[in-house]
Amino acid sequence: MARTTKMLTPEELAEVVSASKFASPDWPRVLDIKVEEDEDWEGEEILRVYIIFDDADLQEDWQIAKTRPVREAIPAALREAGETRFPLIIIGTPKDYAERNTYDPQSDD
Repeated sequence: MARTTKMLTPEELAEVVSASKFASPDWPRVLDIKVEEDEDWEGEEILRVYIIFDDADLQEDWQIAKTRPVREAIPAALREAGETRFPLIIIGTPKDYAERNTYDPQSDD
């Protein structure tokens, strides 16, 4: 049985996680933040939050210490706005986001 949640509208979500709000010289440049509504394996409603970093930044700049602040700031902003669904944070490049639904288990070694 799914629990009752306060769900922000897609427009409200876009406003809360606007990439311009999460710019800092201390972490890789955030190009965009996409939020998709989904369910977890138990049927609970969640948010998939894709943080899209500039792929011009070297992947070494994506180390946990440099991405942790933005990965923590987004769930905090969602909670502050009243959103109660769990935000699953995923980081990647524009290409990673474009290919997010193209996983082929047959090609996985």
